[in-house]
Amino acid sequence: MERITRIGITLGDPTGIGPEIVAATIAAAPAELRARLVVFGDAAPLARGARQMGVALPPGLDVRGAGLG
Repeated sequence: MERITRIGITLGDPTGIGPEIVAATIAAAPAELRARLVVFGDAAPLARGARQMGVALPPGLDVRGAGLG
C-alpha cells in the first residue's frame, strides 16, 4: 500500500476572507494535489466561500471540523 503525504490547510476565520481564499486555491490546484488536501474548519463556510468565488470544490474533499457550520 502506497503512503500518501497529506497537506493540511486551516480555514481561518469563517467570517473573514479565509473561506474564499481556501476555496479558490483548492479549485485552482492540480488534481494530484487536491487529492492530498485536508481542510480543517467547518464545511458550510467553505461551501459559502466557493459560491462567492464562483468555483466548485472537488467531490470527496476531506473537510474536518465541528460540522455546525
